[in-house]
Amino acid sequence: MDCRSNCNTVVLVIAVDCSMAHNVGARRACPPAKDTADALRKVLLQEWLGLPVLPSFVVVSTPAQMADTWVLVALDPPYSGVGPIECDGRVEQEFVARHLLRKKDGEVKKPEARYRPLAAAMARRLDHVCASCAEAARFLADLKIATAAAPAAHTAP
Repeated sequence: MDCRSNCNTVVLVIAVDCSMAHNVGARRACPPAKDTADALRKVLLQEWLGLPVLPSFVVVSTPAQMADTWVLVALDPPYSGVGPIECDGRVEQEFVARHLLRKKDGEVKKPEARYRPLAAAMARRLDHVCASCAEAARFLADLKIATAAAPAAHTAP
């Protein structure tokens, strides 16, 4: 059967922001962000999923400190935080400072209508994001491997 026209690749992406690593004892000194990401991946794999290794169709995304970091890196003007961007805990506040998102009840709110264009900007500048954020580059590399090796799900003709 030729799957180019009637099959979809099946890949499961599990995203866990490194900003929550402290909740599961996985927070490590940053830099490097990779240490926290690795510890969080270990918790996800062993404790949450109870697996010795990930299946080839599963990809883990561990944005450091959060997925918003990847979005912020894609925006102009460039963010000029202190230290490595993946270790900067003030990323969400930058969206508020730029009047892109608002804070309500102590939290930065991300309504779809306001966040969708920001996410689209990140997608357009993915190469730049991967060059600036090692965890984004890791995710993209893992995704490419998984999609190349993933089983095809047959769809009805």
